[in-house]
Amino acid sequence: MQSNHIRHAVRRALPKSEMGPARIARLGAVDIARLSDDALLRNEQVACILNVPLSTFHLLRKRPGFVRPVRIGCRTRWRWATLRAWIQEQERSA
Repeated sequence: MQSNHIRHAVRRALPKSEMGPARIARLGAVDIARLSDDALLRNEQVACILNVPLSTFHLLRKRPGFVRPVRIGCRTRWRWATLRAWIQEQERSA
């Protein structure tokens, strides 16, 4: 029960702009034209590039045909070159 009080306190402490879609838009903002092939992207950035909500991205990444992530310690990152190749493959097969 105490954790519920903590969760509500944290939500009240965060500004409204830092919750939900506005937070994802801020964290996912990326200029595709300036990315190098070896750029590593966060989950929010990939979701923004694919133009899907973060929850949909997490469902999509569990599919067997999706790009394999790069693990750095406990962090999951996505290489831009392999993601771009996957997007192009999806466009050809559609």
